[in-house]
Amino acid sequence: MRIFLLLSAASLCNGECVQVGPPKFGRVEISAFSGLGERLPTLYVDLFEIGTNKSLKSQLNGVVAAKIPYGTYLISVSAPGFLRAERQFRLDQPEILVRVQLSFAAECAGFAEVRGRILSAQAKEGVQTGALRKKA
Repeated sequence: MRIFLLLSAASLCNGECVQVGPPKFGRVEISAFSGLGERLPTLYVDLFEIGTNKSLKSQLNGVVAAKIPYGTYLISVSAPGFLRAERQFRLDQPEILVRVQLSFAAECAGFAEVRGRILSAQAKEGVQTGALRKKA
């Protein structure tokens, strides 16, 4: 009985080799669109490997990166007149298309700020008191 248990334990603990193939590579293509759905022709793209934070910008040929190892990446995309956007994606197939929608850059985005002080207005002929005027 002990021999049977020893042989059973030995067969269970027998290490099996798992063959791992060569590293897999894929192709990434990036495209960006405006909020109106128009494709943006001029893009500034950077590609980072998640985990190492290594930039793969040198492997980009315009908006296409070929022979990128499978893994998780972060892209940073901008275009003239638009805000920068970042997307994370996982490359686990031979070819992937990453689409990004960029928001319009607005000159007056955020809160407006007015600096200065308010002085009391003196009643003069033709001048309304208490009225706040804005000069454009």
